[in-house]
Amino acid sequence: MSTRLSALIPVLMMLLLAALTYFLDRWVQPPPPPTDGRNRHDPDYFIDNFEALRYNLDGSLRYRLTASHLTHYPDTDSADLSHTRLVSYSKNAGPVTLTGDAAHTTSQGKRIDLAGHVEVTRPSNTRQGTLYVRTEALTIYPDEQTATTRAAVVIDTDHLHLTGVGMDFDQTNHILKLHANVRARYVKQ
Repeated sequence: MSTRLSALIPVLMMLLLAALTYFLDRWVQPPPPPTDGRNRHDPDYFIDNFEALRYNLDGSLRYRLTASHLTHYPDTDSADLSHTRLVSYSKNAGPVTLTGDAAHTTSQGKRIDLAGHVEVTRPSNTRQGTLYVRTEALTIYPDEQTATTRAAVVIDTDHLHLTGVGMDFDQTNHILKLHANVRARYVKQ
């Protein structure tokens, strides 16, 4: 009888060790992801030839955002746009047009990230000359009428050709600031 008991002790120990390993594994594993679709990043609607207008409190047009195609995602209330064009209007200066191959907007359009052949143009007016900016990426805050980038920038005005890396642009206060590696060349007309 003692031989039989001594033969069962290793088997019982192995079963106890297996059960303990199973329960420890279950305890440290994260819960399975929900299967109700809450964590999915699927679009809920598409719009071709999209156009959105935002107005100031006095009823004047603040900006116009257009795109050839918009895809909206409900989980983040964000959107992807293609062939994007934003025209920002200011009382103190003429309109500034910003274009890009693609864009991503955050909730309610508070931030727009333009990418791919980004161009900023401002025609000359009585207060300022022509402005033409080229870069590969630009983050725009339309309500504040500001834009920023860390990418390389090429800027042409009526009399200057500028290059640099990184830029801040404030349409309201008429400030354009380059961050680094700035080179300027005066262009005689």
